[in-house]
Amino acid sequence: MNNATRTTEGLPSQCPVCGKRMSVAPGEPLGDVVCPHCGMLFYPKPQSPLLVPDDLKRLADLGASVETDDEGEVTRITFDSFSYTDSAVPELAKLKGVPIIDIRHTRITEKGANRLRALLPDAIIEH
Repeated sequence: MNNATRTTEGLPSQCPVCGKRMSVAPGEPLGDVVCPHCGMLFYPKPQSPLLVPDDLKRLADLGASVETDDEGEVTRITFDSFSYTDSAVPELAKLKGVPIIDIRHTRITEKGANRLRALLPDAIIEH
């Protein structure tokens, strides 16, 4: 019997209880998955492995590179475009829960970086 496991090569999924993202390989024959974060047993909705979660795709479309850990949690977002200015700070402030946000290769000023730090006090803002 193939037990459900989490793997970086698995399908993208999200736990319906704790909401955390993960990559999973559903167990056979039932297709069940155990969340590695909270232990909840659930049945993920079938998805194409080529699909990228909406927010990660949106960030990639905005010229950001996203680093994740083995469980699919975002650990760092690097913005590498001079099109980002202080006017982007309110949008970047929506990135709650991201430990490191790198804005060194943008045109965000020190004032904008400090505003972002105030809006995201739990994040490390690299400027």
